[in-house]
Amino acid sequence: MGKSVFGGRQLGVATQHGKGEVIATVLVPALQLTRVFEIPTPTDVLGTFSGETERVLSPVEAAREKCRMAFEATGNSLIIASEGSFGPHPSNPYFTANTETLVLIDFDTTREYMVHHTSPKVHWNTQTFQSLQGFADFLKRADFPRHGLLLHTGSKRANEIFKECRDVQELEEKATFLLNQQGLFIAESDLRAFRNPTRMEVIGEAAQKLANLLQATCPNCTEPGFDVKRKIPGLNCAWCGMPSPLAKAYLKGCKACGFELEEAVPQKAADPQYCLFCNP
Repeated sequence: MGKSVFGGRQLGVATQHGKGEVIATVLVPALQLTRVFEIPTPTDVLGTFSGETERVLSPVEAAREKCRMAFEATGNSLIIASEGSFGPHPSNPYFTANTETLVLIDFDTTREYMVHHTSPKVHWNTQTFQSLQGFADFLKRADFPRHGLLLHTGSKRANEIFKECRDVQELEEKATFLLNQQGLFIAESDLRAFRNPTRMEVIGEAAQKLANLLQATCPNCTEPGFDVKRKIPGLNCAWCGMPSPLAKAYLKGCKACGFELEEAVPQKAADPQYCLFCNP
């Protein structure tokens, strides 16, 4: 591995949910950083998973805003932020996926580097209760206390959402309070990174994807982030030899100098199942 353009610098992580360690584990050696440190950033003002603050920005916009907030608070010029979202998996909409967006901004050069990582690894459980019956079984399924839980009644009011319960006794006390007030309560997994180790693992995978991107440098100007811009379809069918929709090459490009390079795929021929002539 050659010298990184980020070598010797400090990377600030804009977070209030403890993401610094998992990002540091990957990026300190990959980018030859001196250290990664957390910048306490009030990211909840941009939206919360529990719903009391509505999310109005896209994941990319939210991550950029977190970077800006951390830069203005500290002046550290190398900042990273992540934003998570949950929804149908793009390959199988019957399953839920966690997509983590990581944005790293170098405020010295105004360069921005970004990755999106989608994973089927999601730990989220929810159940509505009208008594404490069955609650203990739910806690086992929800892997509490290793994974955190939220208690609420469907209200978006912050004073009716309990997030910080750390043991079963405290959870049961808050659940009883909601039962007495509303006659029911909803328990659901906490998706904040520091209370959800499964999500934190996905953030680590996203950090590795970012490391790979930043270690891919432009052959022309050595700027990091030399990446695929688009695929070039036309890989010939193994049976009939006609072009298929599969990629025969990928066009890589540099955002800094504009250099482009076409890189052929290692695959020699397309499986006939993808051929529009053999399998129309």
